[in-house]
Amino acid sequence: MSSFSNIAKAPLDNTEELINKFGWMIRPCDSYNREYTECASLKARFYQLFIHGETQDCLHWKSNYRDCSNFQDKKDPEAAKRLILFELQRREARIKAHYANDVWEHRLEPPPHWNAPLPEWMEKRNKDSYLEYKRKQLQENPNQLQKDRTKWCKIM
Repeated sequence: MSSFSNIAKAPLDNTEELINKFGWMIRPCDSYNREYTECASLKARFYQLFIHGETQDCLHWKSNYRDCSNFQDKKDPEAAKRLILFELQRREARIKAHYANDVWEHRLEPPPHWNAPLPEWMEKRNKDSYLEYKRKQLQENPNQLQKDRTKWCKIM
């Protein structure tokens, strides 16, 4: 089953430990405000009516924004705990369908020979690709990777 369902079952009494372990899940406060604004917009309301048959309650995004601001400005641990619990529930709901899927068999380890060399025809095809160009560039100058990391996209 999901690792997040184990988290939800774990005792969450110690707020400080919870913040230390899952504080990374708290998003920037603007994102909670943007979620509320988007959820309450006219376009989103039409979408909610079409998909769910009724409009959704968006006030939880507003309270999340308030909690985030309280945690950021006043270092309120209870606000952080509420945010972390919300993010855990949200994440659990998001991957629930993945773990409920009984069509595909979940792998516990990679398939055998997952890193075998590519066939010759594929090597020829990829010879002039951008990825091959970058691979050669990194082989020639390994320090370039550290410089390029500052330009990489960060996913929150």
